[in-house]
Amino acid sequence: MSSALNGPGNEIVREYVSSGGAYVGLCAGAYYACSRVSFERGSPFEVVGPRELAFFPGEARGGVFRGFAYGSEVGAVAAELQWGEDVDDVDAPSSTTLDYVNGGPAFFPCSSVPSAGPHRVLARYAGVPGRPAAAVSCAVGRGVAVLCGTHPELGTRWLGVGDVCGDGPAAAENVRTDESPGRDAGISKLRAALETSQTSRWAFWLFLLSSARLRDRLR
Repeated sequence: MSSALNGPGNEIVREYVSSGGAYVGLCAGAYYACSRVSFERGSPFEVVGPRELAFFPGEARGGVFRGFAYGSEVGAVAAELQWGEDVDDVDAPSSTTLDYVNGGPAFFPCSSVPSAGPHRVLARYAGVPGRPAAAVSCAVGRGVAVLCGTHPELGTRWLGVGDVCGDGPAAAENVRTDESPGRDAGISKLRAALETSQTSRWAFWLFLLSSARLRDRLR
C-alpha cells in the first residue's frame, strides 16, 4: 500500500485531512500514518522504514505482543487499555477496557521528526512495561488524525474458529490465548474476554470517533 500511495495518493489524503477532514487509522492504518514504521523487526515479517504521510511525528512499533502471524489468531490478545481525555493525569479519572490486538503498534514520539501539529495520547497499554501509547490524536492543519493499535470496532463474531490461537502477551495483566494447538478453546477464551468488555470497548470506540469529530455522523 505504501508504494502505491506515495506521492499523489498521499497528497490527496493529506489535503483532505488538513482541510478539515478526519483520518482514523486502526492497526495497519495506524502504522501507515506515522513518520516511521518498525514492524516485527528481526522476523520474516519485518517492515522497517520511513513513511510519507507522517501524521504522527514518531514511530509505530509493533507488534506490541509476540506471536503475530498473518491470517491467524495465534498472536491475538485481549489487551488491557487505559483511556480517556486525560489518560496521563494521575489525578484525573480514566476508563479501562480489554480490546483486540493482533500485530498492532504502540506509538513513540521522536523529537527529531518535524511535526505537522500537536498530538496527544488517548490510550495506553496498561499491562505493558512503560505503558506505551495505544492510541493518539494528531492535529493536521484544520483536521485531525486518530491512530489506534487495537480494533475496538471488531465484533467477536468475526473471530474465525478455524484459526489457530496461541499465547499472545508477555504481560500477565492481559488475557492470553492457549499455548496449545487447541484452536477452538483459544478463540473461545479470547472471545469471552472481549465480550465481557463489550460495553467498555464500544465506549472506547465512540471516544476515538469523538476525538476524530466523527461521532455525530453515526446518528
